[in-house]
Amino acid sequence: MRTQAVAQRDISWFTEVKPAWETAQRESRPLLVYVTHDECVYCRKMEKQTYVHPTVTAAVRSAFVPLSLNGAGNSTLVKDLAVVSYPTTFVISPQAVILDRIDGYVAPEQLARRLAVLTPHKSGRPQAQPVAERKYSGTARAW
Repeated sequence: MRTQAVAQRDISWFTEVKPAWETAQRESRPLLVYVTHDECVYCRKMEKQTYVHPTVTAAVRSAFVPLSLNGAGNSTLVKDLAVVSYPTTFVISPQAVILDRIDGYVAPEQLARRLAVLTPHKSGRPQAQPVAERKYSGTARAW
C-alpha cells in the first residue's frame, strides 16, 4: 500500500520498506529511496522544488518505485545505508545493488539527468553501470 509521506504532487510514495521492496522486485524496477528528516530545511526544499518538477515526477512515476523514509525513525535500511546527512537519495536495483547515492539537496534538472541515466531500457537494464558494485549484505526481509 502506498501512502504519502509528505505533501507532494503526483508521486505516490511508499513509506514502508517491505511493500516497496516487494513491488520493486515484482515489477523489476529500481527502488528510489528518499531519506528525509523532520528538522531538515533542504529536505523541505527538495520536496517543494525538486520532486514536484514535471520531469522528475514523470521519471519517478514511469521507471522507479518511490520510497520515502524519515531518518529519525527506526528503519534498518537507513542504518544499513549509513545515512549521515539529509536529504540522501539512493537508487537501488531489484537485485539490491546501489546504482546511485546522492547526498544533499539536488536541483530538479540535476536529479532528472541522474534518473534518466538510470532508467532501464527495454532490456530491463539501466543505461549506466552502477556507481558502486556494493550489494546490500542483509536480506530484503531485514529491511
